[in-house]
Amino acid sequence: MARAKGPVVYADTSDVQVLFKALGQVNADLRKNTNAQLRLAARECADQLALLLRANFAGAPAPQTQLVELSVKVKSDRVPVVQVGGKKKVGRAYKSRKGGTVRAPAGQLLWGVEYGDKAGRFAPRNPEGYWIKPTVKAFSEGPAIGKYKKAVINILTDAGVL
Repeated sequence: MARAKGPVVYADTSDVQVLFKALGQVNADLRKNTNAQLRLAARECADQLALLLRANFAGAPAPQTQLVELSVKVKSDRVPVVQVGGKKKVGRAYKSRKGGTVRAPAGQLLWGVEYGDKAGRFAPRNPEGYWIKPTVKAFSEGPAIGKYKKAVINILTDAGVL
C-alpha cells in the first residue's frame, strides 16, 4: 500500500466499520448493491469537501497554494476520500540540472503550502495548517458527515443488519 506523501487529515468514520464487517457476511448481490450505495454516498460527501477545498485555497497566504489547488481530486471509495497533491505537475517549467525543463509535482509543494516553513519560501510556520486541515475540520463538524452517516444507517436498515 502506498503511503501518503502530504498531510493526511481524517474525519471519524468509525461507525462505518460495523457495516464493512457485516457486509462480509451477506450474499454477493446485497454486498454489491450496498457497496455501490456506499460509494455514491461517499462520493457526494467527498465532492462537497473538494468544492470547499477549491473555494478556500485563496485564504492561504502562500502563493503556491493556487498551484496545489489544481491537484484536488475525489477518489472513489466506500468512505469519503479527497486527494490533494500527488504527482500532478504544476507551476512554471524550470531548467533542470540535466538541461531539460521540468515542473514541480504538487506533492512537493504540499507541506509548505499547508504548514509554511521557517525559510520563508511559502508562509510562516503554522502547525495548525492554513488551508486543508482547517477546511477538513470545519467540514467534518458540519452536516455533510452526518448525511453520510445517515446514508450508512439507511443502508444497514435496508440490509436488515439494524
